Amino acid sequence: MSVISLIHKAALQKYNEELPPEEKFRFIATTVNDVLLDVQHLEKQQALFSKTRRISRRIDPFIKFLQRYAMAVDTLVQFDPQPSAVAWGCLRFLIEVRKSTVFVQILRKRLF
Repeated sequence: MSVISLIHKAALQKYNEELPPEEKFRFIATTVNDVLLDVQHLEKQQALFSKTRRISRRIDPFIKFLQRYAMAVDTLVQFDPQPSAVAWGCLRFLIEVRKSTVFVQILRKRLF
């Protein structure tokens, strides 16, 4: 057994000893699926009340549209960067953030 797993086991045992009896029962009876279901429920609940997610749902179609033509606009901005570089830079940043968010969601679905 590795040192890390021994430390983890000792920490878990100490945590179990400090729990009140009713919490100890809930902790022992909980499965990985229970935790995943709770996390999914919390994500859905958070999605309903989060301003960021509501804004994201509204902006998402626009970002998808821009993403299709991003390479062409990059080329145009490189030709004459003065007036449009700052605005396009901000939009390009949104496109990249959206891509990375989608990537994280795909990873979550594949891992669980």
